[in-house]
Amino acid sequence: MAMAVTAQQKQKAVKDTLPAKQSIYNPNAIKKTKTTRSPEAEITEKLNNLVSAYINKPNTQATWTQIKGEAQTILLGYFRKNGE
Repeated sequence: MAMAVTAQQKQKAVKDTLPAKQSIYNPNAIKKTKTTRSPEAEITEKLNNLVSAYINKPNTQATWTQIKGEAQTILLGYFRKNGE
């Protein structure tokens, strides 16, 4: 004997197969794609910003030592972050 399936039972069956709390619009997914960049692009941007901050400084050994130290700090930070 075949049992009749009601419309509510069909909706529940479909709803139970969908992942919980998933919708077409997910603001968290959009936020993640906006912040995701390649490490190379991020590092290049930071180093360019670093060098441009010293554009009006004198071209001396002390200036280059400061730039080198800050660049090493940036690169070491990325190295440690990716090593975890």
